[in-house]
Amino acid sequence: MTRRLYQLVDAGELDLAVGKRRLGDARGTRLFRGRLEWLAKEGTIVDTSQPLPLILVAEPSVTRAVVLDALANAGASWQTVCTSSSHAGCIAAARGGLGLTVRSDFLAGRGLAPPVNRADLPALPEVEFIAFGAKHLSRPAETLLQLLETSDLRGEWIGE
Repeated sequence: MTRRLYQLVDAGELDLAVGKRRLGDARGTRLFRGRLEWLAKEGTIVDTSQPLPLILVAEPSVTRAVVLDALANAGASWQTVCTSSSHAGCIAAARGGLGLTVRSDFLAGRGLAPPVNRADLPALPEVEFIAFGAKHLSRPAETLLQLLETSDLRGEWIGE
């Protein structure tokens, strides 16, 4: 999770990391943007008269915070039906039909799709994928950061 990576970089345990940030945050070098997307077992129709059944990664998580902020801003009701320490766990729970999870549109995973009535769900924002590192990078980390900063990832993502 990106917030954990921030902690590890700040503590000097990692030289360089790739993660996500909210739009408008300044930390890191932007690689590309991705829209967050509601995902569920294929063919799912969400009962929007009930609280949204959320499958979320555990704290700390940029995606979790962004999703909960978006729901609060939309005045939507929700309940957490499953929490996982990994995105893989969230995907498995969603494939099993437990509820909705959220991923970037290009990281959806097999067996998941936007709900049939996704237009009835609150809109989700984009996040930025970033590279960030320690103040003083090792030579290999500095080289990798330079490669990331000049790579094709710096352009617009195909899914945008």
